[in-house]
Amino acid sequence: MTTLRSFVLRSSAFAGALVCAAGAVLPSISYGQADTAPGQEATTRAASYHHPRTLEQMLGELKVALQINSDQESLWQAYVTAATNQAAARKQWFQNNPPSAYLTLPQRIDRRAAMMQQLLSGRQAKDAALKQLYAALTPSQQLTLELSAAHMRHEHRG
Repeated sequence: MTTLRSFVLRSSAFAGALVCAAGAVLPSISYGQADTAPGQEATTRAASYHHPRTLEQMLGELKVALQINSDQESLWQAYVTAATNQAAARKQWFQNNPPSAYLTLPQRIDRRAAMMQQLLSGRQAKDAALKQLYAALTPSQQLTLELSAAHMRHEHRG
């Protein structure tokens, strides 16, 4: 009886592995003359989620979308410098203060407050540069910036 039971269990395990393998292979089979296999679009979206755009990429895309002209270039560069400095300061803070699993809740609260205080000046400089840039933009550029800022707030939550 034991050998029959072990045979059934081994057969079931083999069948399960075969079904899993078929499930992994079947989606990659070409359907007609389609350029992409079904599910590839979802895979691309998932890959882009795990590989977020860099600050430089986002700023470059924003500059193109805003169509910054030569009169606005100096204000744009001031904003880029402030944004880059803020990001560098944040990165440096996290490198110098790695997370610790052994901190208590009050210690984590104090640590977050210290980080916010240290990074506040960079945020204020970035915000001031953005306000100056915004004032120099045309109404259509301002609308583009408004929509972009709303999109970025939602994109980075997680």
